[in-house]
Amino acid sequence: MLNYPELVKELQEKDMWAVDKLGLYFELTMVADITGCSNEDINEIVDYLHGIYFDNDETDFRYPGYATAAALISDYNCSNILASIRENGEQFRKQILEKFESLCE
Repeated sequence: MLNYPELVKELQEKDMWAVDKLGLYFELTMVADITGCSNEDINEIVDYLHGIYFDNDETDFRYPGYATAAALISDYNCSNILASIRENGEQFRKQILEKFESLCE
């Protein structure tokens, strides 16, 4: 049986935001095809989405939905998400926030 409090403690010792990032990762794997994306690619996406979470006061710290919004915009494909981040990160951020808000309505 897993000891969830201990597991969370261990993760947070490695990275203060590991549990939040793990939530984003889990959401991403549920909504997007991550085939062909390396661990580094996935980390870049998760860190990018986590950055949106922290840089936006208007979402009341609701991060679930960012990966879904990114996947919807990017045809549910991890490689497309990564390309959008690298090619036009700020515009993609705005698109994610707009899609996120529409999902919350």
